[in-house]
Amino acid sequence: MSTPDLSQWYHHSLDPIALRIGDFSIPWYWLVYVFGWFWCDTISRRVSVSSANQVDQKLFEKARLDFFLWGWVSLIVCSRMTYVLVYNWVHYLKNPEQIFAIWNGGMSFHGGLIGVAIAAFAVSRIYKIPIFYLTDPIALAIPAVLFFGRLSNFANGELPGRISTVPWAVVFPSPFDGAPRHPSQIYEALAEGIFVGLILFLGRKTLLTRPGALSFGFMGLYAAARFFVEFFREPDPQLGLILGFSTGQWLCIFMMVCAIAGMAHISKSQTRN
Repeated sequence: MSTPDLSQWYHHSLDPIALRIGDFSIPWYWLVYVFGWFWCDTISRRVSVSSANQVDQKLFEKARLDFFLWGWVSLIVCSRMTYVLVYNWVHYLKNPEQIFAIWNGGMSFHGGLIGVAIAAFAVSRIYKIPIFYLTDPIALAIPAVLFFGRLSNFANGELPGRISTVPWAVVFPSPFDGAPRHPSQIYEALAEGIFVGLILFLGRKTLLTRPGALSFGFMGLYAAARFFVEFFREPDPQLGLILGFSTGQWLCIFMMVCAIAGMAHISKSQTRN
């Protein structure tokens, strides 16, 4: 059996470090977190749910700032813990000292979403503000963050796709096997970032008049986009496929069910009113 000629495909050689100052380095992925903070803050200031005008603006601004602070902390904690417990708990059970080494990678978007939801719920209860006044503007901002996040995944050479011989396949560096693979990170950037973001942006005026529609709309669209792209992404080797689907796909199915239930609840509430 002849060895395939790998010269026809792009060999990944991007530097995962965006900035180096002496011994200090900043990965592309952490720049995305910083960008995400400021981008979401900017969008949440400029976009408001129509019925949020009924809330005292000084109180709302205080709640919004608290949501950003605790939402970011909760996002990182829950994202990491979900990855540890769901995706690689055997490894971290043997190496508990690595649990907090988030600079080595290992974050779960689904866990991060849960973390943001927990923070939003807590802040909304404390300030007695409907939770969707906090989450709807963020739902409009997240696709852009996901776009750059997936590009940083590609720059890091992590989360590659399944083996393929398509002309745009990429040969990723160690620890992968040197075979050409789908650049699934790029697929995810286009699907989760551009596709989802464009639909939400075009429908924002209508969705913003129905508190919760943007939040559940994002959940459903993200879940559908991620579910599709997962067919091209290499499953986590320690988990593999479960009844033909990856762990990420099963989590996306759960997200889609929650999104559909949420949209149905919004429609019923509007019908009653």
